[in-house]
Amino acid sequence: MAFPLNCAYVSSKFPLEGLSESMAFEMEQFGTKSILIEPGLIKTNFDNNLKIGKSVSSNPNSPYAEITQERLSGFKPRFEQGSSAIEVAKVILKAITSETHQN
Repeated sequence: MAFPLNCAYVSSKFPLEGLSESMAFEMEQFGTKSILIEPGLIKTNFDNNLKIGKSVSSNPNSPYAEITQERLSGFKPRFEQGSSAIEVAKVILKAITSETHQN
């Protein structure tokens, strides 16, 4: 899903989905399955490690000031409600050890 202020991050995710879908079509004839796991938000320290440019964070006249503040205030609750890394690891393990392909 695309969202503002994260162009580099978001643009790195879309190609993986396209690659996985294309590979699934190409490899199907050989009986090989392609799996793409998209876990969404995972409980991490992402919000604590976020770096904001000084020209945005200290300048209320920046055209990005308001949207940056809105995004920052929404980060912490979202990450607190995310999946645990252990849950995601279990899904990945199940997917790579499964004999059948599940959607």
